[in-house]
Amino acid sequence: ARKPIKVFLRIHGDKERALPPSVLMAFYRIAQESINNIIKHSDATRIKLMTRRTETYVMMDIVDDGQVGLRPDDYARTGGGSRRTVGHF
Repeated sequence: ARKPIKVFLRIHGDKERALPPSVLMAFYRIAQESINNIIKHSDATRIKLMTRRTETYVMMDIVDDGQVGLRPDDYARTGGGSRRTVGHF
């Protein structure tokens, strides 16, 4: 049986101008797959999905409290860079 997972959504920045449909679809699919993987593999109870938009970029962070996977400080030590998906449009 699956445990309930609380999902928090925060949107920062310009909400008035629409993103191109291809960008919206890409963000939707990235979020969909990330949340699906969290549900299947991480044993998380909370997911935070945050987006930020400026005139020059759109960024999405997806973070969970699961017990599986890399912690941000572990990831930085491996030279993996940022866990963020950043798109410039």
